[in-house]
Amino acid sequence: MCTGFAGSLPLFCVTAGKHDVPVVFREPHVEAGFRLLGQPWSYYIFSIFQLHNESLNIWTHLLAFALTAKKLLAFQLEVCNFAFYACILIFMQAW
Repeated sequence: MCTGFAGSLPLFCVTAGKHDVPVVFREPHVEAGFRLLGQPWSYYIFSIFQLHNESLNIWTHLLAFALTAKKLLAFQLEVCNFAFYACILIFMQAW
């Protein structure tokens, strides 16, 4: 559970040892740093900013999501601009 609340924001989310999680979630050579199961969503959202055994995995996924979203937005803008100018050219040739 998260401890040390400042208003409604938890300052520190406690992690569990390998004996506190089901066997299916255990990893070889990882002894601690597991996030607790059955917690509210706020626990998992705030755990993004805590150090645990999945911190690097979370941040690499967030970075990949941000870069993909940026590329998708740039591609979408390029396609829209091309379609806009293509429509104008077709319209102008029809006159």
